[in-house]
Amino acid sequence: MLLRLIRILLAFAVGCLAASLTMILFVLTPAEILSLPASVRADRLGNAIELAALAAIHIGLFTAPLALVVVALGELMIRRAWSYYALSGILMAGIGVFAQRTAGQIGQPTIANNYALTAFLASGFVGGLVYWIIAGRFAGRNVAITRRSEKAPNGEMSPR
Repeated sequence: MLLRLIRILLAFAVGCLAASLTMILFVLTPAEILSLPASVRADRLGNAIELAALAAIHIGLFTAPLALVVVALGELMIRRAWSYYALSGILMAGIGVFAQRTAGQIGQPTIANNYALTAFLASGFVGGLVYWIIAGRFAGRNVAITRRSEKAPNGEMSPR
């Protein structure tokens, strides 16, 4: 149980970092990185990694309550499909876009455009997929093993 909790927390942290790196790649594209002079490239990459770490913290704080619900349901319902976690990540990112859009003042510029929407949704997808790779594909593993061991010799579930 403790190892499962550690795996879930680690997967959440790595998923947030992967989502933030995806977001940064929408800001500082690989083509732009390669076109920079070598003297500037290392400094720009260092700044991007620092920004990704800060964004991962922000993503983690925003998505923690939502992720708690998604993970708890995934564990209870033994959801091991990558699509469950990827779509949940996309949903959380969509809520983030909605929150960002509603927080802006009327008449003021906003980040809610197609490029930002694509960046958010792709980040949610990557974050959910990374979570699944580390922890989601093992969801409810102990519960499934227990259910199999409770079967009677004739194949029916034994009463508790």
